[in-house]
Amino acid sequence: MLPLCRMLEYGNNVMNDEYSRFHTELTTGSFYTYMNTSLPFNNYGSSIINGYGTVQALSVGTMWGTPYGSRVTYDNRMHYAIRHMYPNQNMFLAAVSTSRLVAFTRSTYSTYAGYISLNRNGYTSTSYGSFSGCIVTDFIYYDEDTKLVMRYNPNTLSTPVRYYQ
Repeated sequence: MLPLCRMLEYGNNVMNDEYSRFHTELTTGSFYTYMNTSLPFNNYGSSIINGYGTVQALSVGTMWGTPYGSRVTYDNRMHYAIRHMYPNQNMFLAAVSTSRLVAFTRSTYSTYAGYISLNRNGYTSTSYGSFSGCIVTDFIYYDEDTKLVMRYNPNTLSTPVRYYQ
């Protein structure tokens, strides 16, 4: 258990020791951290291909395509795409209400013939034609149901596994 002063430092972000550990990694440099969530994928830089970007879950604006089983345009805001990556809507809403952080990686940009629209977790993304985009290849998040930090590949829809083994 974290000392009380450390728990107060994290405020609502502390759910348990596992999330506390994850939060510390995200905010002290173990991950490539880029906290400006208003920027699109292309502003995160190429380091996210081999490193991780970190963002806070926020409410949704317009998103073209979906990271869930597909791809998103390169100019999407990452915090919008997160909604489709969470396992369920309640978990996403809990992350928003507690300002939880997540981590992700993406592929290099390529031009794709099109982007699909998907209704997932209470939000419908917008389809789009040929445009440059990317695939999210890893998503690490706090699972409200299991109280564990989990990871999975939202593009291949792999089964989530525990991040800390």
